[in-house]
Amino acid sequence: MTDQSWVDQPRFISADTAHALGKRLATYAVKRELSSLTVVAHGGEPLLMGVGRLRDFLAVIDDSLRRSGCFLRLGVQTNGTLINGEFIELFQEYNVGVGVSLDGPAQAHDRHRVDKYGIGSSRATIAGLSRLHDATQEEGILGGLLSYAHIDILPAEFLAFFAGLGVANLDVLLPDFNHDTIPPNYRGGAVAQWMIELFDLWIDRPDELEIRTFAVIMHLLLGGRFGYESFGANSLGVLVVETDGGYHASDTLKSAYEGVTSTGLNVWHHEVREAEESPLLRAAIDKAASAAAECLSCPIFNVCGGGLLAHRYSARRGFNQPSVYCEDIKAVVGHIRRRLAREIPAQMLH
Repeated sequence: MTDQSWVDQPRFISADTAHALGKRLATYAVKRELSSLTVVAHGGEPLLMGVGRLRDFLAVIDDSLRRSGCFLRLGVQTNGTLINGEFIELFQEYNVGVGVSLDGPAQAHDRHRVDKYGIGSSRATIAGLSRLHDATQEEGILGGLLSYAHIDILPAEFLAFFAGLGVANLDVLLPDFNHDTIPPNYRGGAVAQWMIELFDLWIDRPDELEIRTFAVIMHLLLGGRFGYESFGANSLGVLVVETDGGYHASDTLKSAYEGVTSTGLNVWHHEVREAEESPLLRAAIDKAASAAAECLSCPIFNVCGGGLLAHRYSARRGFNQPSVYCEDIKAVVGHIRRRLAREIPAQMLH
């Protein structure tokens, strides 16, 4: 990450900040007449808070939103290494959806995810995942796994690894590179080739593992309106609240430059609605407002949305250009469209 502002943040969110956040969220939910809202404890590693501090945070947010009448979905995104019986009981108590970040087989995961001793964390992550899966299989607590496209791992090996874990949902993101940082081996269609092979292997499997990236692309090709950060011309808003209470845009943007995510607003002095109207957050929600001209005229814009904002960046042109993965996305979407056309009438495709 180019942005290192996290080093100046408090290690954990304080009780006062959590209460202020809860009040702001409740006010926002009432004013916007929201039927539901999702709050996810992210990181870093949120389980480093410990069971007690995390319980206090969840209780504050839960109580604040219950008073507003808005349905609250609570979540945690974790590397899974600290999951134990106490955390599992806490997740069950508050019906917390748990996402686990796992890059893939050990040779991929341990390359970048190590503990404080420099030892790869894949074994600890899989052990925590197994504990959670075994204890909550019938409750749907485990939301799914989060990974990236690792083009140096065969798609068949990648898919077999995740399918073997017995989880129902997997998200395969494009790596956080931009026009200035993408390595040579990720250029020239390599990402498209890898993703297309993965899609074909996945779509032909008899099991029920869902890969969100592919599911969303198919949903959009069939006329769906909303995608998420990575795909779709429209997505639901994501607001990050740092531990000091500052409102920020998505942390995927931190791969661009120092301070890029900051709105200059915070829970102490500003309503959530004010942050929602900041240019950065609007750009992430309404992709057409921020996309390059050549993207707006592209026939698959409703599917790709110009690509993830972070992937558009270069120091020379800022965010005003297509994604560094533009040609890869075109190839993947085109391939999926052709596969769908074999199964359904062409007029149903968008």
